[in-house]
Amino acid sequence: MGAKKLVVGTPYLDEINTAEAEFLLKEGFEVLDIQGLNLETGIEFGQVTPSYWKKFAMEIDHPDADVIFLSCGGVRSLEVVEEIEAGHRQAGDHLEPGADVVLPASRWHHG
Repeated sequence: MGAKKLVVGTPYLDEINTAEAEFLLKEGFEVLDIQGLNLETGIEFGQVTPSYWKKFAMEIDHPDADVIFLSCGGVRSLEVVEEIEAGHRQAGDHLEPGADVVLPASRWHHG
């Protein structure tokens, strides 16, 4: 895929976002921004609606980002990936939903 510059959206607390950003940096990614919802439990993660993830992704987007990465396999972002991609295709941006950094292969390689 060749994506190097990321914006990251998570349901996590700030300290988890910091650790995730450090991991991504060590893996060779440039994290332009990381924003979390500061939720504490998996139940809270699952209560965030797909429409909110869509809105959140559009809010954290950055013109220099290769990818919008919505981190956490316990969130319902897959339901709106196509809508977000359609809204950002003209800008050349991409969305990669996933579980932490392990992204579904079909979306990562063919997204």
